[in-house]
Amino acid sequence: MKRRYLTALITVCCILGAKAQPGQADRTPRNRRVLLEEYTGIHCGNCPDGHRMANEIVDKHPQDVFVLNIHGSSLAVPVRDEVDLRTPYGEALLEQAGVIGIPSGSVNRHVFSPNTQTVLMRDFWEERIEQTLAMPTYVNIAAKATLDWKSREVSVSVQLYYTGTPSAESNFIHVAVVQDSIVGFQNGSSMNPAQITPDKQYLHMHALRDFLTGQWGEEIKTPQAGSLIEKTFTATLPQTIGNVGVELFDLQFIAFVSEGREEILDVCRAQTENISLSPRIVLLSEPEQIANPSCDKEVRFSLLLKNHYLSTEPISEIVLQSSGKAGKVQHTYTFDSALSVGESLRFETQGIALGKSNRKEDVVFNILSVNGKECLNRKEAISGSALKHYGISQTPQIKLELQQDRFGSDITWTLKNADNDIVAQDGPYQNLSANEELPIHTYPITITEGCHTFTVYDKHRDGINNGTSGGFIRFSEQNGSLLTEHDGIYKDSSVIMLCIGEPEPDTPDDPDDPDDPDTPDDPEEPVDTLSVKYEKAPVLHLYPNPCKDVLYVQLPHSGESMLLVRIFSLDGTEVLRLRKNISQINVSKLPAGLYLLEVRTTQGVYRAKIQRK
Repeated sequence: MKRRYLTALITVCCILGAKAQPGQADRTPRNRRVLLEEYTGIHCGNCPDGHRMANEIVDKHPQDVFVLNIHGSSLAVPVRDEVDLRTPYGEALLEQAGVIGIPSGSVNRHVFSPNTQTVLMRDFWEERIEQTLAMPTYVNIAAKATLDWKSREVSVSVQLYYTGTPSAESNFIHVAVVQDSIVGFQNGSSMNPAQITPDKQYLHMHALRDFLTGQWGEEIKTPQAGSLIEKTFTATLPQTIGNVGVELFDLQFIAFVSEGREEILDVCRAQTENISLSPRIVLLSEPEQIANPSCDKEVRFSLLLKNHYLSTEPISEIVLQSSGKAGKVQHTYTFDSALSVGESLRFETQGIALGKSNRKEDVVFNILSVNGKECLNRKEAISGSALKHYGISQTPQIKLELQQDRFGSDITWTLKNADNDIVAQDGPYQNLSANEELPIHTYPITITEGCHTFTVYDKHRDGINNGTSGGFIRFSEQNGSLLTEHDGIYKDSSVIMLCIGEPEPDTPDDPDDPDDPDTPDDPEEPVDTLSVKYEKAPVLHLYPNPCKDVLYVQLPHSGESMLLVRIFSLDGTEVLRLRKNISQINVSKLPAGLYLLEVRTTQGVYRAKIQRK
């Protein structure tokens, strides 16, 4: 993915002996404020504990301690669609500090004796921060930011006042763009439950996104005591950096002054003035597909709408556009009771047609207007994935094939007709041992006119295919023609719709759209980092799991050979590596606990969670 970073225009003014203006840099000598640069990563299991500790320190010193989360090292590398919080500066900052492991951090980039580098393990942060807060400084910093919501231009004015004579030939001004409330994956999130979202994602805070002043700041040459230095940095904020949207609501601008690349002398958060704000500011988020029991390609979504606290009008109507492979559709939604400023509600969309039968695709939502007028939407567009399983048979006689997983007692299913009467049902099934072959249950079924609803349930909410064993659901006509197939991956239940009729035509493929499911993808390069997502079927057959000494591994394809076997602890540390084709792994030397197994073969990469007793 292409990256768009900020380019700043700089204006400079130097005034000797000027008096400070209200809200600007303090003219009296004072002690240093602190910047904690926290080195972190999304695949670091202990990093959320560092986040928690940093938050507690800030809570004790809310006006004097500021945090910058810098994502770096191999543990910051995302896998597939995971959130990417890296910047072009992260690796250089980690190298300068002498980082050899994360979580760790630097306090004002100061080298504390007897250390020779600035990096500190998290157990030392609080003590070193208290020491730094007692250190005097010869320069005070203040900053103001102006953020234009229409042009997305930000202008940050930084002021330095020198209460003493500098001890270095030059100082450097830095302005960091910092973003809060970025939702995404984080290993070890349970160590900081305060930042876990309701859907079990993680809320990343204090994330460095860019420097308006470049990697190492803007140089100030030999200022004198009593000098007032002012600089202004202007940039246009992009819509995204990496795969993360740059949300204006969640930004803050941290300014600090240093001697060279180390020794930060003072730090502050810029006071931000918002201009060009609309009286109608909304947030549309959290798209969730909901059940739409109809025998067609239409789906429905549930959306969360918030009237932001910066708005000045209640919301009584929105016009929403949905875009997918079947085209664009515009709907108007009115609310019986107007949504007051600061309030939220969840509402359901009207039916939205998908382009393909039984194929996952994204639907993009845009708000076109609020109360019949233009609005400011926190996110220009949001996207939700949709997949509807349904089959249209040309004959009443169809066949159901259901392959169970090892936990057959969890599985039941029903088929109901248009009058909600049960036409067929079965389950629970027999539980199986780890090395038993998974059976396929076959049922001849006759359906009548009208739309039928097939619902499969799983008592333990992990479907009939939990990523490590079985199963699937397949409906076909008696002549073998496939109607629809489900991979068995769901939580507590899944629904398939069935009827008699003529199949609907699919939307033609777009050869110019690389995201079209039927467009061949470029070969995927293997990702040499820990993945926390399980591959869908086909899957490895592992037994016994949990295991004590030996784990037996069976590949899903005949003739498939192993190239590399790796086992990771849950914090991303590789604990075992084998470069050979094997059928069993000796895990007797590993401590008891949960691990992630990765097997690279001649046909792909498989990953699964294992447990040693």
